[in-house]
Amino acid sequence: MARRARATCIALTLAALTAAPGRARGYDFEVDSTVLGQGYQVRQVRLGGDRLLNRRRLLGSLRLGVWNLLARGAHGRGPTLSFASNLRYGADFGDYLEQAALDATPELEAQQRQLDVMYAYLDGQGFWGRVDFRAGRQVTVDGLDWFAFDGLTVRVRTPALPLLVEASGGLEARAAREELIAAPAYGDVGGTSAERALLSPTIGAALELAGPRWAAARLSYRRTTSAGATGDEAVDRDLATLGLDDDQLVRAERLTLSGRAWLLGGRLQPYAGARFDALRRSVDQRYAGVSARVTAAHTLRADYQNALPSWDGDSIFNVFTQYPYDDLRVAWDGVLAACWRAELRGTARWFHHAGCDGAAGCDAPSFDIDLGGGAALEWSRRRGHLRGDGWYSAGGSGRSAGLDLSGAWKVRWRLGRGVDAGGGDSDVQLDGRLTLQAFEDALRAELEGVSFGAQVGVGWPIRPGLSAHIWVEDNISRFYDSALRVVGVLDLEVLP
Repeated sequence: MARRARATCIALTLAALTAAPGRARGYDFEVDSTVLGQGYQVRQVRLGGDRLLNRRRLLGSLRLGVWNLLARGAHGRGPTLSFASNLRYGADFGDYLEQAALDATPELEAQQRQLDVMYAYLDGQGFWGRVDFRAGRQVTVDGLDWFAFDGLTVRVRTPALPLLVEASGGLEARAAREELIAAPAYGDVGGTSAERALLSPTIGAALELAGPRWAAARLSYRRTTSAGATGDEAVDRDLATLGLDDDQLVRAERLTLSGRAWLLGGRLQPYAGARFDALRRSVDQRYAGVSARVTAAHTLRADYQNALPSWDGDSIFNVFTQYPYDDLRVAWDGVLAACWRAELRGTARWFHHAGCDGAAGCDAPSFDIDLGGGAALEWSRRRGHLRGDGWYSAGGSGRSAGLDLSGAWKVRWRLGRGVDAGGGDSDVQLDGRLTLQAFEDALRAELEGVSFGAQVGVGWPIRPGLSAHIWVEDNISRFYDSALRVVGVLDLEVLP
């Protein structure tokens, strides 16, 4: 009942934003809703014998956008103000989350009835000719870092230099289920329940190159901490055992630099970036690459990345990420003829590890190599396409090979009530996929086998702004005689 009240409160708040009395300024708005249903089974491994658990999932999202909240000046100039939000609701009515599982892992309860405020912010552009701001829940994607927080971001264009100066501050969005604007979707991959109950103040700053059209660069900094007291005796008692009652835990502190250039009229695009993790006191992410449009129909790409997977400071996953990996990818894609397009890919990945770890007389290498490649061929027309894709990889982590054939086609279908309210013809989309994959794990011989999957789907535009899509798929392997899944989507869009 509490969760229902929260959902009602949020819905009334959004309605008030769009229906508040005042001068008519011709607000523009858009409402987009998607409902997705899933039905399938997963295997539960038990000592007394495996069994299949039912998942009956219902996922819904409601997106709202409102523009032109401020009257524009002469010639359409002046600052702009808009609002955007995305609410998502999820529920599972099957027996996957049975009581025994909830007793062992209480955090799973969020998957039974889960309300997420993915984002909800007021966005202002062009105030005083140089100031932009965003207030509310917002998601920041920044080079090699991304995070969600509730707060304020201000961007100022400097008058003398081609730079944008940015500052932000607020509270990190975390998976505290008791909060009205909780964010289980953003989750916490670590930390105790006590730590997740803490507020997490976050501050950030950035400099961004905003002048030349042929180059872009951004230098950013973020620091997130956890306050050391919650006001709850039981929680604070747990925190005291962690030494967090009188101090603050730095959960993340990162400095990121990234850049891209458009040379030779955009035909050559080099890019690079790196991230320094202050908790690890090292550069944990770095990448570089180039994309070259050789001709109007052919493009070459090469990417290199060196990464040490890192998590927030309170995550147990940091224990399992002691060594980095290197990843190199090259690709070509091009148009062969009017309706044909092809792609070639090559990959190489080095997994670093302890090797001999100083053992006498041992000369084992301190890394494993995986090599792989793939090719694809696609035929496309105005009404649909067919695509075939094949791949193979082998090395220290095992072997994998597969073939995938997919396609979609729109057919004209006479229906009782088509895309217009008076009935008529509709473009019904039919799609399908066949996948065959063989796999072998280098460490566990029992994880070896061949799987085959098939999927068919149909999409129907019922009327303007309302469409439905349903997929049925099945997967067969040595682990599942049949893994049938049914997915349905109802999509609603309302425009003024």
